[in-house]
Amino acid sequence: MRITEKEYLEALDIVKNYRKQIDDDCLIALVDAENIIIEECDISVRLINCLKYAELNKLKLIDFKNFSKSELMSISHFGKKTLTELEEILLLYGVELKKPLKK
Repeated sequence: MRITEKEYLEALDIVKNYRKQIDDDCLIALVDAENIIIEECDISVRLINCLKYAELNKLKLIDFKNFSKSELMSISHFGKKTLTELEEILLLYGVELKKPLKK
C-alpha cells in the first residue's frame, strides 16, 4: 500500500506536533519539580517517615538529583520498595537520582 505525498506530510506534521507536546510536558514537569516539596506528593506513610527521619521531607523534588541510590538506601528503614516509590515519583517530574561514580 502506497501513501500519497499529502498523507505523508500530514503524518509528519502529526509526529512533529506530538514531539513538541512531549517537550512542553517535560519542561512543565521540570518547572514543577523545582517548586513541589516531596511532602506535597501523594506518597506512602513509609516514605514520608523515612524522609522525615533523615530530615529530607522538606526537600523539593529537583533536590533529589543530588542523592544517589546508595545514599538513600543508607537511611534507616529506607529499603528497595521505598526507593522504587521515590524513583517513580521523580520519574513523573523528569528528575533522576545521581548516578554513582565509575571506578
